[in-house]
Amino acid sequence: MNDHLADRPYLLGDSFSAADAYLTWFFVLSDNARLDPSSYGHLNDYRQRVLNRPLIRQLIESDRAKDRDMDQRIIPD
Repeated sequence: MNDHLADRPYLLGDSFSAADAYLTWFFVLSDNARLDPSSYGHLNDYRQRVLNRPLIRQLIESDRAKDRDMDQRIIPD
């Protein structure tokens, strides 16, 4: 994955796609597993890029609030 992202901003090229949305959700949940992508430069850059998209940030915060309300503790703070 790191090599794949070396020459493109998103998984399928220049545009954010459903594949990126699924991988973004993995990144949100992977914090629970304490996975550290920092040794994979391109993957880490990609992770930061997708997690900082305004709509993605809004969706994560919305889901995090619902998670808290339901006391599920699935989405890390």
